[in-house]
Amino acid sequence: MTATPFDSPLYRDLFTDRETATLFTDTAELRAMLLTWGALALAQAKHGLIPETAAHAIQRAAMEIQIDPAVIQSVHNVRPQACQGPTSKLTVSAGPIAKFTR
Repeated sequence: MTATPFDSPLYRDLFTDRETATLFTDTAELRAMLLTWGALALAQAKHGLIPETAAHAIQRAAMEIQIDPAVIQSVHNVRPQACQGPTSKLTVSAGPIAKFTR
């Protein structure tokens, strides 16, 4: 089993141009996760599961935050998919969302 499309003999040639390759970077994956979390927060607020102000703060923070995958790896000193335990060494300025985080 291959780990990425680039390792696959069947799919690696599909991602040879630079524009397509940028869609499969670690940064792009983190960005997609954050946008999903923001959309989830808005959906939860719509159904009354979380306060609307919290949802808007989460969605805004998810759109504005910039996360460098190399920093995550250096903090944990392992590959990100193998990270376990608290992320107390990793600090992010959360702004208005800080009161909703631990």
